[in-house]
Amino acid sequence: MEISAQIKIFQKLHNVPRETIDQFTEYHNLLIKNQEKTNLIGSGTTSTIWIRHFSDSVKLTDRIISYKNNANSIVRVCDVGSGAGFPGLACFLMLSSQKHQIKMTLIESNRKKCEFLTLVKDKLMLPVSIINERVERIKKKYDILLSRAVAPLHILLGLLAPLSKKDTILLLPKGKSYSKEIEKAKNSGIFHIKLLIIIIY
Repeated sequence: MEISAQIKIFQKLHNVPRETIDQFTEYHNLLIKNQEKTNLIGSGTTSTIWIRHFSDSVKLTDRIISYKNNANSIVRVCDVGSGAGFPGLACFLMLSSQKHQIKMTLIESNRKKCEFLTLVKDKLMLPVSIINERVERIKKKYDILLSRAVAPLHILLGLLAPLSKKDTILLLPKGKSYSKEIEKAKNSGIFHIKLLIIIIY
């Protein structure tokens, strides 16, 4: 599918203003430009970034907005294993276009990917925090945790638990094998987090 057609679908699906489409376009161009040297996304998805990465990521924003509308302070959101910025950076762009104020942190252990995230942050002048560190070394707690394509659920829950408060919401996009991952997590004995939302693609 042509890029122009993908942009039209993305814009219509998520009601994205023109200025934000321009930001996503710059983001897209930076991804393509840096993909070869940094391997930011799967090579098979470079032609479908708007649908496969941008659109899939911003599907999470409704859940974040719902939480924010019931919060008494600015919501702290963290994307663990952010990679090329999915879903955290894409969500932040969308939320900012809708005037929703949140504090977004992107955690990524790979130095080159962090350099890319910093490049996008600087180019688009985004007030996000980027941490180049392994998640096991992070001591902060967050209201909402995001994580996409980082680890199977039984491992991921263990990684995210130290960053979670009692009422933290976990938004974890998963594919078709999500039911097997849930069963394995239950059998591991760590499936104790109540506010877990699996987003199925």
